[in-house]
Amino acid sequence: MRSSKVLILSVGIACWLSAVAPSNADLAATPDTPAAEGRVGVAVAAQEENPAQRWSELMQIAWHEEATGRHRASLSHATQALEIASAMGDSFRIGRSLCWLGWSATSLGLYPLALEFYAEAIEHGSDGSRIVHVPVWGLATQETGALYAKMGELEKGQKLIETTTDFATRHGIDVGVSEGGAHLAAIALERGDLSEAEDWAEKAVAASLRCNCSPTNTHRAQLVAARVTLLRAETNPKLRGDAAEAIEALIRSAEKSGDRRYGAEAKLLLSHTVDPENVERRVALVSEAANLLHAIESESRGSADAQLGAVLLDDQQHVLATAYLKSGLAINEAMLRKLDSAYALVDLAEIDAQRSDASASLEKRMRAADQARESGAWILAADAEEQLALDLRELGFDALSRQWGERAIFSLDHLLFGVGNDVDRARALQLRRLRLTEHQLEIDLELLPGTPPTGAAPR
Repeated sequence: MRSSKVLILSVGIACWLSAVAPSNADLAATPDTPAAEGRVGVAVAAQEENPAQRWSELMQIAWHEEATGRHRASLSHATQALEIASAMGDSFRIGRSLCWLGWSATSLGLYPLALEFYAEAIEHGSDGSRIVHVPVWGLATQETGALYAKMGELEKGQKLIETTTDFATRHGIDVGVSEGGAHLAAIALERGDLSEAEDWAEKAVAASLRCNCSPTNTHRAQLVAARVTLLRAETNPKLRGDAAEAIEALIRSAEKSGDRRYGAEAKLLLSHTVDPENVERRVALVSEAANLLHAIESESRGSADAQLGAVLLDDQQHVLATAYLKSGLAINEAMLRKLDSAYALVDLAEIDAQRSDASASLEKRMRAADQARESGAWILAADAEEQLALDLRELGFDALSRQWGERAIFSLDHLLFGVGNDVDRARALQLRRLRLTEHQLEIDLELLPGTPPTGAAPR
């Protein structure tokens, strides 16, 4: 049977997680929850020997646990659902169970395992030439693309998600437009294509509201839309208040629905709207979010640690900042979150620079720049490359400085291409490009034979 390999994997994972999964008594203690209602349904279905209903109820429990941050318990119940589906020989149910397993494995940061689950699900969702089960093929392919993007393979991930989102758009599947649109908006943001990011974020929010499928889908779409607004606020500060208002509304909605992950991620985002001088408020928001993300073992916990380190760096608390940034870097590298690792490297490089350790600073910043460029994350690439050009120039490495300056200009050109009709942002990028061009010309002049160094009196 095609699912045999993943069934073995899922059973092993379930055994590993069983020590921390909630018991029947734990769920029964809260009878008003969907999970508890599902428990009752499972018991009844078991008595009636109705495997199809048992499968449905287990999937309902797993979905609820995943949505409320109990990822390990969700893995356990999705594994039970897979066992039932496999015994039934039901390809559709096997595929959906595998998708649920992939979701929870992803949430825990177990990306290679999640990719295996999704690959097996895709085999059940299509026969290579045609789609057999749309909900299986669509979800597994879409989430495979999202995983590749998180691992730094933006283009590869984008192509997969575009395939499923286009299919969902043509067939009026709003949940697919919502989920796929949010993923595509996030990828466009990393590439610095604000126009495309804004377009996809708007489509994702609208689709999530139309289908009213789950609060999680709506929150994911609203979060990426707020990220777009915040990025625009860098050159149009009036938008910062709009972003803060939208994020605060998202937090209230997440708390009401029990969506702990996106409630916490919204607080991370809200910290960017706070006055930079109000370090206490920023630390409080990020710390609260980081603690919650660690509590639910979220894949975002490493990035939360790194963001806390960045806030502490702004306050010149180098020892604490270093500790949190290194923690975030270690977690993200273990999960293979390539771009989030690069962001942490940039801040660690800044700490080295402030400590006058130029060698360590340059090494970290170069690693970050390379990772960003390999991924096509042009905002991060341009920032890291531009700073390297300036640092190397100051240290007297003019030829190297010029090389990094050329790379920075190339990255800025990518950003200018995707700026859309944002005049303020276009102007800011053009100004950066002009300054880098002047920087390059100064180096060229100094490298000419017989040219006096900048500031030297003519002979």
